[in-house]
Amino acid sequence: MILVISGPSGCGKTTLSGLFEVKGFKRIITSTTRPRRLNDVKDQYFFVNKEDWNDDDYICTTVINDNHYGISKDYLDELNKELNYVIVLDEVGTKELKERYPGWVYAFYLNTLEATCRERMKHRGDADHNIDARAQYDREHNRYNYLIKENDIYDDALFGEMEVAVLMRQIMDWFNKNEEVDEHIDEGEAILGLLHKNKDLS
Repeated sequence: MILVISGPSGCGKTTLSGLFEVKGFKRIITSTTRPRRLNDVKDQYFFVNKEDWNDDDYICTTVINDNHYGISKDYLDELNKELNYVIVLDEVGTKELKERYPGWVYAFYLNTLEATCRERMKHRGDADHNIDARAQYDREHNRYNYLIKENDIYDDALFGEMEVAVLMRQIMDWFNKNEEVDEHIDEGEAILGLLHKNKDLS
């Protein structure tokens, strides 16, 4: 299973995806032409020079602050489909990934107050003009009816900071109770059950 997490900048996508990684999900690594940051985690991105970037070599491509992002097609095709993966994507990338790998992708959308997102972006060291640009982009693309009800891009949606906190806590509780997970337990299926349960919290 590929678990896709989407939402506005600063909503907690990276934190939540990191939780899945700690418990055994493999992170799908995105390629980008943006400069490295001091706080970048090892293997967070494949960094590519702008002059070497070719959109035809990637899927789920987007441009943010004049920097290209995407996932290498060759890299994706080599993934072991017996394992569970997690990735953070925007709506366009999510739709494209689900079309390329039908039946293997499960996507949900996180939403958080803009003020909270701005505070988190500032705390992690983003420049003010980048924060403004991301906030404007998120306002223009945060369309629940379009994303979920009309086009079925996402399988579930979680709204409000409390719901995200509850989801994280329940996932942690599940993992803590199953530290020695029986080899027959499918963690991906268990996560889907938690997501569906939390869908009713809004």
